[in-house]
Amino acid sequence: MAAVLGAMALAAPASASRVLEYHYGKLTPREVAELPPPSGPEAALSGGEQACGAKPAQPPPRARVSAAGATVARAIAKARRRGTITAAEAASYRRTYAAARRTRKRIRRYRGELSSVIAVLEGIARRGRLTGGRMPALFLQLRRNTQFWSGHPRFPARTDIPSEPCSPRPPGTSGKAGSRIVFGKSKLVFQYYPGSGLQIQPLANFGLANGLVSHCRHEPTDCDRTGLRKLLSELIAIRSSRGGFTTWEYWFYFGGGTPPWTSGLSQGTAIQAFARASEPSILNDRSYLTIARRALGAFQKRPPVGVRLRVDGGSHYLIYSFAPGERVLNGFLQAITGLYDYARVSGNRTARTLYRRGDRAARNELHRFDTGAWSRYSEGGEESSLGYHELVTGFLGDLCKRLHGRYCTYRDRFRRYATSPPRLRYRGRRSVARGGALALRFSVDKVSCVTARITTASGRRAYRRRVKVSRGAHSLTWHPRRRGAYTLTLTGLDPAKNRATVTRKLTVR
Repeated sequence: MAAVLGAMALAAPASASRVLEYHYGKLTPREVAELPPPSGPEAALSGGEQACGAKPAQPPPRARVSAAGATVARAIAKARRRGTITAAEAASYRRTYAAARRTRKRIRRYRGELSSVIAVLEGIARRGRLTGGRMPALFLQLRRNTQFWSGHPRFPARTDIPSEPCSPRPPGTSGKAGSRIVFGKSKLVFQYYPGSGLQIQPLANFGLANGLVSHCRHEPTDCDRTGLRKLLSELIAIRSSRGGFTTWEYWFYFGGGTPPWTSGLSQGTAIQAFARASEPSILNDRSYLTIARRALGAFQKRPPVGVRLRVDGGSHYLIYSFAPGERVLNGFLQAITGLYDYARVSGNRTARTLYRRGDRAARNELHRFDTGAWSRYSEGGEESSLGYHELVTGFLGDLCKRLHGRYCTYRDRFRRYATSPPRLRYRGRRSVARGGALALRFSVDKVSCVTARITTASGRRAYRRRVKVSRGAHSLTWHPRRRGAYTLTLTGLDPAKNRATVTRKLTVR
């Protein structure tokens, strides 16, 4: 491993990502070159996974305030009795909770967002899962939401989410949804999920840490070691314990999952970031390897606690701990990469075993995500959006550099798919009686935006229809009003805007 990856780093993000700096109600946009674009759980409510079939769920109705408040208070008292929090921390958490409830009564426009964050905290307490180890993250998140929504923030328009052919920009992207927020001198990245408030974003934060490491590798004289060390310190402070291992949990309802839940994608990225930051050329701090080692348990425990499935002669690592039936390739590949990098740096035998088990299953699964013309987001699911196709191609490239073999084969295939036009075929009849219905049957080999246009002999438009379709056979219907000769032009654009055109002569009798 060392010979292959001695000085290798993940590629720095291709372009900067935007964050909004919050200061007394004002949001100032800033570009952060080291922050990767949204993916995985980050994109869940901002136009990413919605397109791939994962439907976000909203929190259930809030319980009675008096009962919920007592439950949170009891959880804090219990943690104090057990010695998992200090007296000062207990007092701070009580003040934070009381301030949030007072603020909720006072604000109007964004009351629902703060109410949602409070409701999640109360729900976790009711289920007996508000432990001392989870309190630093949850009460930090509550404090930031109270601060943010009481400031009546005005979001600048978002310009960082591209649209695909036939697909409008995701709802809310003109102003709010998916916005990433940072506060003051803190390095932690929050993200806005409509209906769920601001959420600590583990994947974004560890992606940023990896981006900072990569920048240090490529530009050692311009290395922000202070910023990287501060970010990792803040992340260590909000880690939680789950099933006996360290993790960075998600605190919102999504796709049927009830918080807290975790992700193999973000967990693998966390382990990778700590391992790479520990190296002598970066922060030269071996204590980060200990933190990463304690996070390995996520890949040893079965769902819903951990993310490991024993399948295909090895282990598949889930993107969502609550969804064992949803196998997402990009999250799985990044989990393997994170385990590999940690094993390389640390020499840890457990990590080496875990990445090898993942590698074995991944090589056996790759063909199920290949349609022959495009990638699938999840096994048995729909085709990927362009963003996810590019993401999984990049992850395949990372593993190609490390482990070679099939990863290189599929990286090259997926790259080729992104530059190849769709195969569009017209399979319908070419004549119809006036007043009848002509089925415009066609097939396409990948997800595409297909436009059907029919013109008269003089060039006047007689019919036009534009639809987004998945791979396979489809049909549109035309009802001609006049006899004559017509021309049908079918144009297909895949997500990467590669174009295919088919022209056929039609006759109306």
